[in-house]
Amino acid sequence: MASHALAIESFGLEEAYPDHSVACIPGADHTFGAKHPYEGFTKHLEEAFEHSLRFLRRVFAAQ
Repeated sequence: MASHALAIESFGLEEAYPDHSVACIPGADHTFGAKHPYEGFTKHLEEAFEHSLRFLRRVFAAQ
């Protein structure tokens, strides 16, 4: 079992927050490959932004 799936199951996130979503990006680390000083988007950072934008659009569309 992948570590993200283990964390989701062990903390009961899906049951505790059924209206929320979890996006796991395989191969990404906590910075999504971004560096300091900023060198631009990485594949993982772009994917994280896409997940975030989809979430925000869904939340604000429901209001």
